[in-house]
Amino acid sequence: MNPTNYLIPISKTQELLPQKTPFVMVDSIIHQNNQEAVCSFYIQENNILVQRGFLSEVGLIENMAQSIALQSIYMAYLNSIEKSQMGFIGAIDNLVIYELPKTNSYILTKVKVIQEFGAIRLCQTEVFTESNKKIAEAKLKTATP
Repeated sequence: MNPTNYLIPISKTQELLPQKTPFVMVDSIIHQNNQEAVCSFYIQENNILVQRGFLSEVGLIENMAQSIALQSIYMAYLNSIEKSQMGFIGAIDNLVIYELPKTNSYILTKVKVIQEFGAIRLCQTEVFTESNKKIAEAKLKTATP
């Protein structure tokens, strides 16, 4: 999957997400439907969560959470529903980080909605390098008040 084949421009992503620079950890959606999404993120050297040339563990988790949020926000946007409240991570299960991604590279984060109840979502996330190597995975429960 091409990490620069955006469904929406980066500027629109930044407009939709409640997180603001320097804490935006997702660039855009490159694939989307009701239950799944693939989001891309280019890791810059000056990113607030980069340490010693790699996106930190916290950065990967935040990327997963923001990818979940962007999938939900983008679906609401397509249906003309206003939804860009700040949410939070309620739980992280089965987190495995195989490798930290390097700066000046893209990561692709796949989100699959497992269960949704009101404003609470349980999602499986997987993070890949642009060469399709899985570098992290987790189940995240997120909530939007």
